[in-house]
Amino acid sequence: MDQEPITTEKDEKENQEISDASKVCGISIRGFITLIIVITVCTMSLIKIEVKEPMYTLVGLTIGYYFGHSVHEKKK
Repeated sequence: MDQEPITTEKDEKENQEISDASKVCGISIRGFITLIIVITVCTMSLIKIEVKEPMYTLVGLTIGYYFGHSVHEKKK
């Protein structure tokens, strides 16, 4: 038997407060870090600074983590 845990309004309010606390400028920390890394690589390309392979890998990993985590949260 699968039983869903009983949550109260107090539990939901505490969870929302925790979620709200982990935001910067209205964006989740995860999203903020992803934006910073992507903007950095784009800026480096625009001002003709060579972007090495590890930086592209980092961008791919952070974008994958961001969207993978977003899909996982929606399924709950």
